[in-house]
Amino acid sequence: MLGIDPGSNITGWGVVEQIQGRLLHIDNGGIFTREDGFQERLKEIYDGLCEVIREYEPTGVSLENVFMSKNAMSALKLGQARGVAMIAALNAGLRVQEFTPMQIKLAVTGHGHAKKDQVGLMVQAVLGLPEPAQVDASDALAAAITGLLQRPDHSPASKILAEAEAAACGKRRRPKKLDIAI
Repeated sequence: MLGIDPGSNITGWGVVEQIQGRLLHIDNGGIFTREDGFQERLKEIYDGLCEVIREYEPTGVSLENVFMSKNAMSALKLGQARGVAMIAALNAGLRVQEFTPMQIKLAVTGHGHAKKDQVGLMVQAVLGLPEPAQVDASDALAAAITGLLQRPDHSPASKILAEAEAAACGKRRRPKKLDIAI
């Protein structure tokens, strides 16, 4: 699953795979656009996502949905970046799932109003990352995890999320490798 956190300056992406009920981190990164014109930045996002799709061959895409913004111009630019991400996925024949930030936070942390750092810590714990991913990439990984957890063929994920939350909060000693079947 390819997760995408669209942005006109930085578009985060993360690839997570489910193998035998386990969520595995494959890779993540960001498409950092230049300060050229906005149209050129949209093309950079499109080209970058097409490259990620070619390299990792995901079977689906999870995309963070637009949130309400106080600045109309920022919301418009975010919507255009989302559209470019959608077209890149659809042109590759991929199914696109959209989730609100609240849905992603709820799926990953169990709390729909979690803060960004809480989401990052849970992503780190669930995927067994040695350190938190860059913020935009972490949000994209959270979207990918949400997409995998929301698939109809997916069994309940409460056990893996509970284990990861306990590890992230220091309630229990973290196992050497978080490898829990879900």
